[in-house]
Order: sequence, then C-alpha cells, then structure tokens
Amino acid sequence: MYGMVNKGVQELVEAKGGVALWEKIRSNAGCPFSSFQMLESYDDDVTYKLVGSISEELKITPEAVLEAFGEYWIEFTATKGYGPLLALFGNSFMESILNLNILHERIGSIFPNLRPPRYEFENVTATSLDLHYISTREGLAPMMIGLIKGLAKKSSTTVSIGHTPKSSELNHDIFHIKIG
Repeated sequence: MYGMVNKGVQELVEAKGGVALWEKIRSNAGCPFSSFQMLESYDDDVTYKLVGSISEELKITPEAVLEAFGEYWIEFTATKGYGPLLALFGNSFMESILNLNILHERIGSIFPNLRPPRYEFENVTATSLDLHYISTREGLAPMMIGLIKGLAKKSSTTVSIGHTPKSSELNHDIFHIKIG
C-alpha cells in the first residue's frame, strides 16, 4: 500500500492517543519506518502488522480498527489536498459512491502502482444500492464499511449498511446500503 495509507493510520493513532502510543504500536508491529513517504509504495504487510498492533494495544478487533480508519480516511484525504478531487466525483452520497471506480482511475495517474478495489452496483434506486466490493487484498471489508460511513458523514447523509461477506460461494463482499 502507499505510504499515504500508513501515514493516515499513524495520524489517526497520534490524534486519538498521542505520539507515545504511536511509537509503541509501531515498535510492537516491528515497523522499521519512523515516518512514511505518502507517494512511496510499502509492502501490504506493514499496514496489516500496524493494524494488528493497534488491535492488541487498544484491545479491539482488527475489524474495528479498519472500520475506524476507513471512516477517518475520508477526512484525512481531504486535509492532504485531495478534498477538491473528491468533490469532483460527487456532492451527494450516492454520486460519490457510484463514482468510486472513476475516482480510483484518476488517483491511479498519481499513484502508478495503485491496486484499488473495483466496484459493481446493483439494485440502484434513489435510496438504496448493493455495492459489490472486489479486491485483491484480503480482510479489508471492514475498512470499506468505514469508508461508506465516512462518505455518508461528509455529505450529511444517514445510511444503514448490511454486509454479505466474501465466501467460498461468493468471491467478493457485497454491501447493502440504504439511505435514511
């Protein structure tokens, strides 16, 4: 993953628990990097170990860590200069969700090694949709739940999210989103 993701994890931990907590988490994860270059690519294992270390230190599940980070990610990227880019792809919650593939295509021009998920949509109405989350990375569905919540919060929209997890019968996750 790009350093921007790891930098976001770092800033979230520091904002909630301070620099000392971050240093403890980084050390326990065996992370050799004292800081991350936002445009540099890092092995996914660095991120997964950081999430595991946060989970252990805070005594919450890795899924809860990823969900909290997903929600924070929307705010974090806006503060790092990507707010105007996000705004181009939708002012409403529904526009933002339906334009996720296009957004990732544009971001791919900045981050050439980006391996974003792909999204497919079904049963789209004015107040609901089924979002098919297709990713080469394992275990990030909780982050997607947080991202959906973050996008909803950004657009002052109330959503409920159902989840059909990836399984042996289904090769990707599906999020059932209802507005209101």
